[in-house]
Amino acid sequence: MVWRWASLPHRAVTAVVVAAGLMLAIPATAEDFNIPSEEDLERIGVASEPAGMALKCGLDWEPYYLAFMARERRKPWTQEQLAFIGALFGFYQASYAEELPDDFCSDERVSEIEALMVELRAEWSR
Repeated sequence: MVWRWASLPHRAVTAVVVAAGLMLAIPATAEDFNIPSEEDLERIGVASEPAGMALKCGLDWEPYYLAFMARERRKPWTQEQLAFIGALFGFYQASYAEELPDDFCSDERVSEIEALMVELRAEWSR
């Protein structure tokens, strides 16, 4: 999946994230809202991929997401930034799931996804 970040000249929108042909606009509601860095946006996108695979395969992805957000809460983000990160994760997750082929969820792949999510949850809790 390729993520793009684009600033818009419109006063009501600070920026827009484009993934899988979908757009997530960030409203310009607070002057002090600092959009996460490009590096953070990429990291959030990569972290959302296993959740997207789990979504596609009907697996329980919520504990994985909650572990990711718990890690983000330990960082110096504002509440607005955390809300944005959570929304962006979900946006990327759904976009990624939509891109996967219908025959993606073999038994072997499901086992790999479950193992990956357990491994990353353990890593994030350290």
